[in-house]
Amino acid sequence: MSKLLVELVASGLILDVHLQSRASGYNIELGPGSEYENSSKDMLASNQMSPQTLFYVWNHWKSIIIKVLSHLRHTDGPELNDYAVMYEDLCAKYFGLRKDGEVDRYVVLNINASWLSIAGRNSLQQDGNRCLLGVPQCHSCAQCFWMNELSSVGFSVLKKLESAVEISLKPASSYTLAVSYIR
Repeated sequence: MSKLLVELVASGLILDVHLQSRASGYNIELGPGSEYENSSKDMLASNQMSPQTLFYVWNHWKSIIIKVLSHLRHTDGPELNDYAVMYEDLCAKYFGLRKDGEVDRYVVLNINASWLSIAGRNSLQQDGNRCLLGVPQCHSCAQCFWMNELSSVGFSVLKKLESAVEISLKPASSYTLAVSYIR
């Protein structure tokens, strides 16, 4: 498994944990600082969540997706550099594809996969027991999937950050403060 695929999946899982957790469980005491990246890494290493760690993980995950999308948009020529091969490999493994002996098509291992759009399914070619998809159609389906993921996850991140801000801005009432000090 490629290092980039592991980074993508790991950051996606950490992002999911942040998004599924209650914002009230976030450590909102920390303000933004100059050591943002290091403090976020330290907090993640100690299983703490904060708006800063959410933002850090989102940016990391998003940067991988944007690089993949950039590759998928600029694959017109037959020449593949190391980065193009790396992003092509990431997509193939992530989407369950296997390169066919020919350069211009993939064997699709799961024709019912959610990333495969209707247009992609209509473009599938049957070859015995194998279903094949041309590289351009594959790239088109992958682009559509990643763009939908970016917008969907990005919206969820914004909603979670909004929840965390609302919690941090709620002042404790004088009565609540007084009762907590009396006890």
